[in-house]
Amino acid sequence: KEGQAKMSKSDPESAIFMEDSAEDVERKIKNAYFPCTAQVAKEIADDGAPEASADTNPCLDYAQCIIFSHPCATFTVGDKTFTKYADIEAAVVNKEVGEEAFKKALIAAINELLEPVREHFRSNEKAKALLETIKAYKKEDMPVSYTHLRAHETPEHLVCRLLLEKKKTTHSSRRYCFPSS
Repeated sequence: KEGQAKMSKSDPESAIFMEDSAEDVERKIKNAYFPCTAQVAKEIADDGAPEASADTNPCLDYAQCIIFSHPCATFTVGDKTFTKYADIEAAVVNKEVGEEAFKKALIAAINELLEPVREHFRSNEKAKALLETIKAYKKEDMPVSYTHLRAHETPEHLVCRLLLEKKKTTHSSRRYCFPSS
């Protein structure tokens, strides 16, 4: 959101979830705060997320932590293709890439990553049922227990959970997050 330096899952309108539609992603990214300032190394909070400050650009965070998390990643904004996070950050800071163009490219990239997940939830009956359970808890504003989710876990979910736990362990072992170069 405008003026909000960190996209947070506690505010559903400022975070992107795996079940978000393409329209949800577009709305959230278009409304995201976008300062054109150099990003600084951030301390990692207990939840594994980087600490936000007034100059934190959540869209650049998504580019760094999601798009450029793969070593062979590229990110195309307009007619420019970037192969390193540092280059896209510099282009934003130097106003070589504008907010609207950046957000349009980020929306496309995130939706491309989420589409296989959406398809899984559309086509797999167990996954569809689990998603409906989670959505029901969200509507009731009730916490979903880890044990309850584990009771519905399929082999596909187990792989995702183990990957997330591995990622959390990796993040919690670091104190600082530095932009890749």
